[in-house]
Amino acid sequence: MCRILFALMIVLSLFVLVDVIWGTDALLWALFIAFAVSALGLLFFPRRGPQNAYQNWFRLQALFLLLFIVAYLIGCFFLIVHLNLPDYGIDIALILTILSLAIITYLYVLIMMPPTRRRSWTRKHYPAVWDSIKRYHRKGNVIETYTPVLIINDRKYFLIYYHDSKTGQLNAMILLDEGGNLINDRGLIHKAMKCKTLALNTVDYANSNRRAGEIEQYKIAISDLENVFRILREEKDRFSEYGPQAKQDLEKLLEAEDAAIATIQASIDIKMLEAEWSKKHKLGRLTEVRYENVAELESDMVNARCPSVQGFEKYIEAESPARNIVKLIKVMDTFPQQDKVVEGLLGIADSAEYLVGEDEVYEYSRPQEGDWEIVSKGFTLVEEVDSQLAEAGA
Repeated sequence: MCRILFALMIVLSLFVLVDVIWGTDALLWALFIAFAVSALGLLFFPRRGPQNAYQNWFRLQALFLLLFIVAYLIGCFFLIVHLNLPDYGIDIALILTILSLAIITYLYVLIMMPPTRRRSWTRKHYPAVWDSIKRYHRKGNVIETYTPVLIINDRKYFLIYYHDSKTGQLNAMILLDEGGNLINDRGLIHKAMKCKTLALNTVDYANSNRRAGEIEQYKIAISDLENVFRILREEKDRFSEYGPQAKQDLEKLLEAEDAAIATIQASIDIKMLEAEWSKKHKLGRLTEVRYENVAELESDMVNARCPSVQGFEKYIEAESPARNIVKLIKVMDTFPQQDKVVEGLLGIADSAEYLVGEDEVYEYSRPQEGDWEIVSKGFTLVEEVDSQLAEAGA
């Protein structure tokens, strides 16, 4: 919020600077140009794909806001000119214009902000939850930013994170019911973690940006891999000089091409399914997630991953051949795009090694051991705070 208002002040300062240096005519031209650019931006800015839906919505709001600001300034300017105010009256009118514009912008941004990011939203709708959040907040921790409602078995829960104010590290995690009571049920916490992940990846703009970036990186990875395998096929005869083992390694590696590309494509498909779900469920306006939503999405992701799972065996078998081929390429005098080919083959080998321990049964946002340690810290935090409050009350 403060950054947006700061940006607004910079824009207004630039317009004032134009007026001071080049005069009123230049200011008018600057305002009209800004208005035209904003209007054109509304027509040409959208990027295709559900992964860009949040970015498009955010940019649309920013362009609308800029369009309004410019139109508002132009209207106020003409009004001030036609009123024939004295010099001191013009100064007062300009100050009032800037203040009113700042207030309007603040209210607009506040309305557009995700509801679950506003502490007032939690205080208003779930006061008992807010009281518990404050109760277990310690100095040095950041109070929860997002508090979406997590509905599991038709009951409402809130998974609260406490981050270190300096490092941003997650210090503790607690699950509360609608009455603000602590829930100590591993099964419910497991489901709540998955619900909260889906909620954050829908509501949080930064998470949406990261997901879109990852999808683009995966697409680039597929293009790079296709290029690597194309070069290997073109240079296939050169590997015969290094004996039958080299030839066998190359053949084994080439057989894994479809499996390698399918694995990356599955990652894209899974991210796209999450992006499509986010787009259908209001993006930043989302306030609640049902566990049934997660289960349904998880089922779709499992189906999207099936083609890659079928090729896991070939992919895993390509690890050693890929590393052997890298060694050969490095000793060759010349090799087309040597660095890119080596990087691509090492990526295949590392991914294949990772897949050895990968469970074939996919689970969306599977909690890791470190997550349960943070949950344990949450229970410790609650016990310590309740104990301290009990002693103080006694």
